[in-house]
Amino acid sequence: MPLWSLVVSVEEAFFTTQLRARTVARAIGTFLEGKALYQFIGRRKGWPRRFTGRDVFVLIPMDGLRNAYLCQLGRNGKYVSIVLVNTVTEKQTNPRFVADAPDATRPGGRPVPRRAAQPER
Repeated sequence: MPLWSLVVSVEEAFFTTQLRARTVARAIGTFLEGKALYQFIGRRKGWPRRFTGRDVFVLIPMDGLRNAYLCQLGRNGKYVSIVLVNTVTEKQTNPRFVADAPDATRPGGRPVPRRAAQPER
């Protein structure tokens, strides 16, 4: 099941989280059913106790980006913006591209070991 990374903005603050869902719409639904947003909002004055899918007024793909979306929701004059990205995990990374990356070094010039650089045998 796809992994989604979310950057959630509330007023002038933000937080990040991740979750698994089959679609971007289901990722929003799962996020709104969870506790993270409500713990972040806390007891801010005038904020709704819950948001639902009915509060979503924008859910669009971001121009020029693959698997990145903008979601905005609001209720009673309180708004939340969420950027969702379908995240590629390390297991999904193509070792061919990792091997082409520039060599990383530690202080003193010692190389950093790269687990995915060698093809599986």
